[in-house]
Amino acid sequence: MPLTEEQKKYIVDNAVEILQSADKDKRMTALREKVMNAEGKTALDKDDALYSVLQALEELYGK
Repeated sequence: MPLTEEQKKYIVDNAVEILQSADKDKRMTALREKVMNAEGKTALDKDDALYSVLQALEELYGK
């Protein structure tokens, strides 16, 4: 299912905010834990997509 414009905006805004923050690593760790510990999910949510985008950027451009 494609993302809505609202979901895309959430992902972009939060990705930029996290990448520019002084505590980026701490925020990435918290997001990772939230995504990995979510129980009973059957579909991706905005935080899953956000985490995937951040992981891809980290792999492309490094820390």
